[in-house]
Amino acid sequence: MKLTIAPEDYQLAIDMIKLGFRKNVILSEIPAISPRMYGCLRNDSGIDNEDNDFTLGRLRKISTILANQHDKRSATDFYMYI
Repeated sequence: MKLTIAPEDYQLAIDMIKLGFRKNVILSEIPAISPRMYGCLRNDSGIDNEDNDFTLGRLRKISTILANQHDKRSATDFYMYI
């Protein structure tokens, strides 16, 4: 599928996808990208599904850091599900 967006928007979207930004954030920050285009960009970036190892690893790391700090124990669930 040929995408009709500016090259700088394309590269920014690919970088944001690879860094693990959420779909809603990317769509709100780059208005030229539609939800359908997001799927194509995600495939172009090499990430094929929502439950990839990078995202799951990042969530695990955050929960481990917060669980190790006893004074922030109540914030663990808050950060895990946002």
